[in-house]
Amino acid sequence: MADESLNPKDSLTENDYQSKGLLVTGLLLLSLLLITWLLESLGTDLNAARWAFSPSEGWPLGEQQPWKWIHRYGTIPGFLLTLAAIPAWFFCQRSQRYYAWRRYVLIYGLTSIIGAGILVNALLKEHSGRPRPRDVVEFGGNWEYRDALDFGTPGKGRSFPCGHCTMGFSFSVGIVFWQRSRLLASGMFFLGLFYGALVSVARVTQGAHFVSDGVWALGVLMLTLSVLYYFVFKPPLSEKQDFSPMPAKQQRRLFSGILLAMFVMTGLYITRRPFYQDFQKKFTLPLRAESLLLQTNLEKERFELVPSDGKSPMIHLEGRGFALPDTNFRVDFSLPKSGNIPVIRLELKRNGYFAELETRVKLKLPENLINSIRFTELETKSQE
Repeated sequence: MADESLNPKDSLTENDYQSKGLLVTGLLLLSLLLITWLLESLGTDLNAARWAFSPSEGWPLGEQQPWKWIHRYGTIPGFLLTLAAIPAWFFCQRSQRYYAWRRYVLIYGLTSIIGAGILVNALLKEHSGRPRPRDVVEFGGNWEYRDALDFGTPGKGRSFPCGHCTMGFSFSVGIVFWQRSRLLASGMFFLGLFYGALVSVARVTQGAHFVSDGVWALGVLMLTLSVLYYFVFKPPLSEKQDFSPMPAKQQRRLFSGILLAMFVMTGLYITRRPFYQDFQKKFTLPLRAESLLLQTNLEKERFELVPSDGKSPMIHLEGRGFALPDTNFRVDFSLPKSGNIPVIRLELKRNGYFAELETRVKLKLPENLINSIRFTELETKSQE
C-alpha cells in the first residue's frame, strides 16, 4: 500500500479533524438519546405496536404487501451494495482516475459490515434482551415490555436494534461521498432514509420490532460511519496523494487476512450466540390429591417449588445459554391417567447444537403437595 503518512504541515489538520469528529459523534449520540427519551415519553413504541396488532388476528398488516415482500427480500439491495464495495475498493486502488475514492468506498463497506453485521446483529441484538412486540404480554406473548435501553437477559428477545432496518438504512451511508460528489452523496442519503423507513414500518406491522429499534439501527450506522471517517481513515487528508497502487502480493495478504478475521468472528458468533427460550403452561390436578409423582429427564435441583396460592397449578421452564442459530428445544408436558397418585410427565428435547444450556423450572402447586412430591427419572424410548 502507498505510504499515506502525513507530513508535519498536515498534523494540525489531522488534530482539527479529530476535534470535529468528537463534536459530530457526540452530537449524533446525544441526538439518539434525546429521540429515545422522546419516544418513550410519548409511548410511541407501544402505541405503534397497538396500531398494528389485532387481538383476534394478531399482526394482519404484516402479511399484506408490500410489507411481506420487504421482510423477505428487503435486505438484498443493501447487502449487494455492501458486497460490491469490496471489489470497488480494489478497483480504486488500481485506478489512477478513482484513486482518491478508495478510502470513501472502504468506509462505506466497513460501516455496513461493522455497524450492521457486528454491532447490531452480532452484539446488540443478541445481548440486549429486549423482547419483540409479539413476545410482549400485552400482545399475546409471555415477556414483559422493556424500553429501548433497558437491557435484559441476553437472548431473551432480539428486538433491539432492528437488523433488517440496518440494511435498509445502509444506502444512507453514501453520505460519505460528500467530498467527491454531493449529488451522489445526498441522493444515497435520502434514498436510504426513505427505504430504511419502509423497512422499519414493515417490521413494526409484523410485530417484530418497535419504532425505536429502527431509529437505533440508523443511529448505530451513523455512529460507526463517524468513527471510521474522522478517527480511522480521514479520507479528505489523503485525496491529493500521488497514485501508488497496492502491490498485488500485499493485496492478496490483506484479502486473506480479511477472510480469516471474518471466519474467526463468524465461528465465535455462531458458537457463542446467546440463547433464551421458555415454556409456560397451566394445568389441573385432582382436588383430593395428597401426593404427586413427577417423571422427568431433568435433575431435581433444577426445580423450584412455590405455592400456587389458590390459583391454577402452573409450570414455567426457562432455558438459557449459548447455541447455534435455529437451535431450540421442545417440551413434552402431559398428565397421563394414573391411579390414586397424579403423575406429571415432563421431557425436554434439544434440537440442534448447544454450546451451553442451563434450565430452570418453576412449578406452582397447591401447598399441601409441595412437601409430598416425588421425582423419578423419565423412561424414554430409544430412537433408532
